[in-house]
Amino acid sequence: MKKYKKCIMLLNAVIAMALWMLLVLGCRSEGAAPAIAAGSGSAASEKPTAAPTPTSTPTPTNSPTPTITPEPTNTPTIEPTPTITPAPKRTAEPEKTAPPPSPTPKPAPTAAPATPKPAPAVAPATAAPTPTNAPKPTATPVPVVEVMPTDPPAPTNTPVPTPTPVPVETPEPVSTPEPPPEPVKKVGSLPGTLSFRYNGVNIGLNSNAADIIAALGSPNDVFEAPSCAFEGVDKFLYYNGFVINTYPKNGQDNVLSIILNGAQTPEGLGIGMSVDDMVAIYGENYYGSAGAYVYSVKNVELTVLTEGSSVVEISYYYTAAAS
Repeated sequence: MKKYKKCIMLLNAVIAMALWMLLVLGCRSEGAAPAIAAGSGSAASEKPTAAPTPTSTPTPTNSPTPTITPEPTNTPTIEPTPTITPAPKRTAEPEKTAPPPSPTPKPAPTAAPATPKPAPAVAPATAAPTPTNAPKPTATPVPVVEVMPTDPPAPTNTPVPTPTPVPVETPEPVSTPEPPPEPVKKVGSLPGTLSFRYNGVNIGLNSNAADIIAALGSPNDVFEAPSCAFEGVDKFLYYNGFVINTYPKNGQDNVLSIILNGAQTPEGLGIGMSVDDMVAIYGENYYGSAGAYVYSVKNVELTVLTEGSSVVEISYYYTAAAS
């Protein structure tokens, strides 16, 4: 369309120029004839007259621009299509033509005026038909199929396979050894007399201490202290493994007690042995409480002191000393 309009404008400009040239040439040919009849000398001496100023070329009118209406699209919802109005086109300015050169005095032949060619008629644009608002299609409701619950099939009583019993091997009985019999607790008995013996010398209770010293020898140490229960002095004679305690009676020193701190009794009980050992030697005929066991034979007491189950001290005591 743009190309077509440009060609029309150029064609109008060419036609206008051709008309203007014909008019100029016609005017000159009419004025030059009387000058030639008067004389050629005067005509030669005269200067050519200035060409008349060309008149402004009429601006060609713009042909009406057809309106382009897009075709309606087949959509479910038909909306009115907006009309697209093109922007106004810039009008091409007419080309400026330079003034023609001065005509020569030679007479120009008279040319018949050219008739301008009529511009091609532009068919008027027909307006696009306005789309009609077609009725919108209505959605067909889908019928709801109501599913009725079906009863589950009745369970069939299928026979359960009976597992085959696996034979279990019976283990052979293991003979357990019989526990060893508990040792029979040995229970000793008290001797007829309770006395202490050391290096073959029998040390009897309430015997004369001078005879014992003569048989054993002098003690390692002697300690004397005033007697609390008798008149005179109590003495302590220290030997290896035991101590002899004497008391004064009838002008002599008699044996009151014997304390063992390392030696054993003639029956075999010593420091560090257990209560069971004591029972095995002297029996269960004792009195006292745990920690102090007392055996008594006639006027002599054998006292055994323990810590836990171990013997820590053994002593002999004469009970009739005060009578």
